[in-house]
Amino acid sequence: MFNRIQHVLVAFLAALSLSAPAQAQFRIDVTGVGANQYPISVAGFKTDARLPVDIAAVIKNDLTRSGSFKLTEAPSTMSENETPN
Repeated sequence: MFNRIQHVLVAFLAALSLSAPAQAQFRIDVTGVGANQYPISVAGFKTDARLPVDIAAVIKNDLTRSGSFKLTEAPSTMSENETPN
C-alpha cells in the first residue's frame, strides 16, 4: 500500500515538474488610421437637459473611437435656426 502511494506521489510530482506555466503574448498594431483624421466639431443639443443620456457625448465618443475624426472644441450650443460659420 505504501509503495503504491509512493508511485502515485512520484508520478504526480513528475507531471507537475514537467508542466510549464502558461505564457501568452498579445500584440495589436493599428496603422493608417491616425494619419488621416478629419477635424470635426460636435455642438451640444438644445434638448440635452431633458434626455437621460448626453447625446452629444455619445456622438463624440463614437466619432473618436472610429479613428477617422479628430474632435475640436465647439463654440457653443446652436439653435435650430443658426448656421455654422
